[in-house]
This record gives sequence, structure tokens and C-alpha cells, in this order.
Amino acid sequence: MDTELLAYLIDGLDDDESRAIERQLEASPELRQRLVRLREALNPLNVDREWPPASTDLHFTTLRKIAHYRTRQPAPAARELTPAPLNRWGDRVWSPSHWRKIDFIVAAGILFVLGLLVPMLLSEIRQKHGIVACQENLRQFYNAFAAYQQSHDGYLPAVADQSPLNVAGAVNVILRENGYWGSDMQVTCPANPRHGDAPLLPPTLDELKERSQLDLNGTWRRQIGGCYAFPLGYWAGQGDLKQRQPLHLSLGSQMPIMADRPPREGEGIQWESMHSPNHAGKGQNVLFMGGHALFLKSRALAVHDGHFDPDIFRNDHRQVAPGLRPYDAVLAPSEACPAPPPAPVDD
Repeated sequence: MDTELLAYLIDGLDDDESRAIERQLEASPELRQRLVRLREALNPLNVDREWPPASTDLHFTTLRKIAHYRTRQPAPAARELTPAPLNRWGDRVWSPSHWRKIDFIVAAGILFVLGLLVPMLLSEIRQKHGIVACQENLRQFYNAFAAYQQSHDGYLPAVADQSPLNVAGAVNVILRENGYWGSDMQVTCPANPRHGDAPLLPPTLDELKERSQLDLNGTWRRQIGGCYAFPLGYWAGQGDLKQRQPLHLSLGSQMPIMADRPPREGEGIQWESMHSPNHAGKGQNVLFMGGHALFLKSRALAVHDGHFDPDIFRNDHRQVAPGLRPYDAVLAPSEACPAPPPAPVDD
């Protein structure tokens, strides 16, 4: 019915149709309200409905303009504009032939910016994926550590004083020899682009004994721990009674027990203070006694209430050696050996 009312408002009906609409309007208050709403909607169109009155000298003005135009040079013919072609659905297709110079400049700028951003975004996505995959691998290690602690009074595997289990990476061998090595564990960090240089499984104790005798350049000692760093424990006691203690569950859930390995000598100018190479030097994943793994962009860490460790990869004397106190965490690369206890300091 709105169509008929609209035609009525713009005088689009013949006389008979108009009279029929008027009879319906007289009989229906609702229809009259609809007509009022339609008229209000059409009000903006009434602004230009009436032509302005013509001036009295319109014919003289028109003749002057015609005479002036005839004295001018003929204007060049207007360039015919070719409409853009239509696609199969009837829409205009804007082809490159219709582009202006500024359109090409803008498009080239957009493509240039995208060319810069896309590789950066892809690299960031790969790095984040590597961090998450590495954390999942560390959680598999935690499951093995937790099972080991249950049968060893809460202690983590301890690095031995004598060869061949006297390197930090021997923790992997201890876990495998005692049946705690899980099928989903691997000694390589999934984010390290060079992780293919190390085997996925640590050696058995017999393999370690056999190969350590021939390992003159330390390659085998570096490989058994893979891409990770393991605890060397800490010194406890006084004077000649000092003994190296493995980490215990009682040290609390914030005690770091494993991490991406630190840089080795030659892996950077300031390799002694750089972050792990596993994640392009931007930080390292750290596994804690509580079972959680975090990506840290600092080597310093608050390991317990009131206890601060300035470097989780070195002890308080800035050495890759056992800690000098229980909360002096030292996570060492695979080839690191526990040093003798520090000499007492004279007062």
C-alpha cells in the first residue's frame, strides 16, 4: 500500500485511482497516519520543487550570451570517456588502464610497506611458536624430574664428582638410566635452528663411558645435554666440611631447575652476559620447581622471598660453578663440570 500512497503524493495516479485512494483515507485513520509519515519523509525533496521566477530581461541576457559565444574560437572536441567494462555480474571492473599516476604511487607504497611488515610478522610468529614448543618440552622434563623426586626424597638428579657423570648434561643420562626418560622428551630445543646437530636421545651410561674416553675436544660432552642448561647444585657446610648439595623440593616453587642454555665462548662479543641462542638472543625459557615454564628476558631472578639471584647461569662469584648458597641458582650448559669448593675468605 505504501507504493500507492507514494504515487498519490507525487501525482503519479490518474483521477480514478486518486479518488479511490482518497476514499480509503477517509475510512482508515491508520492509512492517514502512514500518508503523513510518507509526506514527512519526502519533505527534503520539496526544497527544489519550485523553479525560481525568471527575470524580466531574460531574453536580452540570453541573446547577449549567444552573440558573445559566436565570436569565440571553437572549443576542442570533448574527449570521449570509455566506461569501465562490466563483469559477469554487471559490476564495473576497474582495470589498471584507468589508474592515475598517484594511484600507482599509492599502490607501490602500500606494497612496499607490506613487503617490510610481512617478513617481520612471520618471523615473530615463528619465534613465539618456538617459545611455546620449547616450554612444552620443558614441561615433559618436569614430569621426569617430579617422578625422580618422588623416589629420591625430593632431590633432583645430582651431577657426580667423577667422570663420566661429572658434567651438567649427565642429568639426562641419569634420567634415562633410571627409567624416567619420557617418549615426548628431547634434548634439543624446538626453536633452535641448529638443533639438528644434537641427537634427540641422551646416551646410555655405557655409551657415555665408551665415548667420553675418546672425546678429546669436548663435542660429546656438549651434545648429551643438548640445547639446555642443568643445575650444578650448591655448596653447603663450612671449611673442609663443605659438600655439594643437589637441589631439593624444599627450596620452593620459584627455584629454577632447568633452562635454555646460555651462550658459549665465541657465540658473541659479550657472550658471558647474553641471552640463550635458542631464541635468537632475546631471552630464555626457564623451568621452575613448581612445574611452570616462563620466557624471561633477563638472567636475573627473584628465586624466593628475600632472595635475589643476579644471574641464573653463574654463581655469586660470576663463575659457572655450584652456587655459594641454596638460592644461588646456577644452570650450566652440558659440558660444565662442578669446580672444587671455593677457598675460605680471610677476614
